[in-house]
Amino acid sequence: MAKDNKLSPVMQQYLDMKAGHPDAVLLFRLGDFYEAFFGDAIIVSKALSLVLTHRGADDRGVDIPMCGIPWHASDNYLGRLVRQGITVAIAEQMETPEQAKERGHKQIERKIIRVLTAGTLTDDKLLNPKKSNYLAAFLKGDIAAVDISTGEFLVGAGGFDDLAKLEPAEVLYDEAFAESPEILRIRENFNATPMHSRQYDNFAVPQDMGAGVARQMLFAYLKHTQKDSVIKLRPPRDIFGGGALGIDASTWKSLEIDAPLNAGGATLLDIVDQTRTAAGGRLIREWLRNLPIDPDVISARQDHVEHLFINRQVLRDFIGLFAKLPDVGRSVARLESGRGSPRDLGAVLQFLQILPELKTAGSKLDSVLAGRFQGLELFDGLEAELFMALNDDMPAFFRDGGIIKRGFSQELDMTMDLANGAKSVIAGLASEYAAKTGISNLKIKFNNMIGYFIEVAAKNAAPLMAPDSIFIHRQTMSDNMRFVTARLAELDSEIKNAAGKAALIEEEIVLKLIGHIKDRSGKIIEAASFLSEIDIYCSLAEIAEDWKWTRPKIAKGPAYRVIGARHPTVEKSLRENAGAFVKNDCDLNQQRVALLTGPNMSGKSTYLRQNALIVVLAHLGSFVPADQAEIGIVDQLFSRVGASDNLASGQSTFMVEMSETANILNRATEKSFIIFDEIGRGTATFDGMAIAQAVLEYTDRVAPRCLFATHYHELTDVGFENVKNLTIEVAEHAGEIIFMHKIIDGCADHSYGIHVAKMAGMPKEVVESAQRILERLEAKKDDVEMRKFEPAVSKSEDMAEGNERTNSNQMYLF
Repeated sequence: MAKDNKLSPVMQQYLDMKAGHPDAVLLFRLGDFYEAFFGDAIIVSKALSLVLTHRGADDRGVDIPMCGIPWHASDNYLGRLVRQGITVAIAEQMETPEQAKERGHKQIERKIIRVLTAGTLTDDKLLNPKKSNYLAAFLKGDIAAVDISTGEFLVGAGGFDDLAKLEPAEVLYDEAFAESPEILRIRENFNATPMHSRQYDNFAVPQDMGAGVARQMLFAYLKHTQKDSVIKLRPPRDIFGGGALGIDASTWKSLEIDAPLNAGGATLLDIVDQTRTAAGGRLIREWLRNLPIDPDVISARQDHVEHLFINRQVLRDFIGLFAKLPDVGRSVARLESGRGSPRDLGAVLQFLQILPELKTAGSKLDSVLAGRFQGLELFDGLEAELFMALNDDMPAFFRDGGIIKRGFSQELDMTMDLANGAKSVIAGLASEYAAKTGISNLKIKFNNMIGYFIEVAAKNAAPLMAPDSIFIHRQTMSDNMRFVTARLAELDSEIKNAAGKAALIEEEIVLKLIGHIKDRSGKIIEAASFLSEIDIYCSLAEIAEDWKWTRPKIAKGPAYRVIGARHPTVEKSLRENAGAFVKNDCDLNQQRVALLTGPNMSGKSTYLRQNALIVVLAHLGSFVPADQAEIGIVDQLFSRVGASDNLASGQSTFMVEMSETANILNRATEKSFIIFDEIGRGTATFDGMAIAQAVLEYTDRVAPRCLFATHYHELTDVGFENVKNLTIEVAEHAGEIIFMHKIIDGCADHSYGIHVAKMAGMPKEVVESAQRILERLEAKKDDVEMRKFEPAVSKSEDMAEGNERTNSNQMYLF
């Protein structure tokens, strides 16, 4: 007879669930493990370096691969899977085997309760506490983004640059537009998830969340991945509607605002984020992404920072309090969605307990912030209830019990006493029965056969055997007799059920507490958001103190003048290595464009970037790394300071450079601030020089504030109305060249390229050969320059034009 290879009911249940989520790895709860089977098991085994086993066989008789992770320690494993770009569907047991039998089924009911993706994480172990975890939807310039770990909801019209500033963990797009240029950029840069229009067309977005196709896409995806979980979002906030300093994606990246270009590098965020709270860390990222261009907003922030900068003890008080403040925003969001833990309850209590001290400290701030602190709600009733109810040490999971403090609920205490053996209840009952019968050595014992029973010596059993006695005879032993009572039998039953009953009572109390938190969640999050703002002001004041930054004057008009400026991250690195940063000035108030020439490795790029970062810091409302600063509002900040091959898109280094330069010139206004570094270097010399001069001419006409670094020294002789020449001071000592890193007026007469090659360790014979070649080329150049001024053969206009064309083919065009 052939072997029956029919799949088991459990395996069929697995495959049925898997069919609904073909793109996800399905983790299937079996007892104390989440198990994966078939191809999913192979994926999990490789991703987590786990042993691959098997369970049963398929309908062909082939072993079914199996791999599992322990249920109680699943968070770490799940995080590792998701960080590798693997979507995970969780199939949970909805009942115990006993409950399944009670309803007449052998098969335990299971249900997919959640689909984990990069953009839908909420657990602290899986998230960066100081970084928002956005799930974004993008469709035809419509953007919607949520962080379900906090309930934050952002919307607006924008493009790739706007989306990129959010640093989304996951981006949803319509697969019909997968090959469009903008979606290709999204797919290249982010964890992107395609959706078909049928998945979100006509999806009903909650009425209070507004309308739009990106929102439909977003909410449809949340419904698909979060199943029946309640995701509570804050009202949508439009952050792409203008009113912010424009910074495109390439500028953002090149300035290393929140991500280094090279592993291990420092960013501006590393400097300015000294916040003590996770929420403060997330908010300062948001402020950097949306730098205000309203002078009143900037000045107000400066006022708050300056007050703390001056009042150092108030600053110290806040720093100490913020260090103890939990991430209540994420805790409340988890409790509202049904994914919270006892420690989230503890976090809410801890937050409410610190509020009164913060309110007292807030009265010492400037009048505006002190007024806001005066209106800060303290939630006294909720704090008192949580304090009386919650144990000091919270377990990791609700299933562990031990959440509610003894004395809060008499019913829970009595039930817990029963669950813990009811020693005191049993002892009291034994004393009562001994007094009633006059048998001093009466004892109450327990065994698995009859449960709790009363045992007395056979010779003393007469009082218990009386016809009207409450005692019921159960067993006669050789020397002893055993009895029960109705109360003892009831107590025995209660004890057996006490553990389950205690868990239910505790669960009821916990749900009631969570309900009270939900009732006040909006106000709690509002208070937490306000405090995260104060945390930023403290951070900026602390930085200003530590690094001796100064408050910039926010000027009317396109002013830019800084004295004694430094690059914040370079200065930090130098300080850590006992070095000193060379300060430099930059004045663009009269001539708006500075043409900077000088050798490589002398500090040109640092100078360009430090001034761009000072613009960022000024709009943030921060003090800046300078001795003095006057800065007018900037509408757009642009940086073209290096390119990298983008071969995946078929773009060379030079093409990237030209595309970014074109983007700048097409968008720049007189209110913009631009840094250009070596425009035209990626092509032939004459082409590059021509492009560089044309860009400089255009910049001269538009007259933004601009720093233009170049090795084309010939540009310094062209003569532009709005352009002044700057160079790097160079000193010679004992035949060696020393770069002073000091910016001075004037033009460079050498590039010192061979000197830099020598510094880089180039072989001696190569350096000497290069020097000889350079001398020959310079001699040839001098000869060309002499011949350029010889009289023309003909004075005719045609010959003059021809001679001009001939000269244009010589070494120098300008």
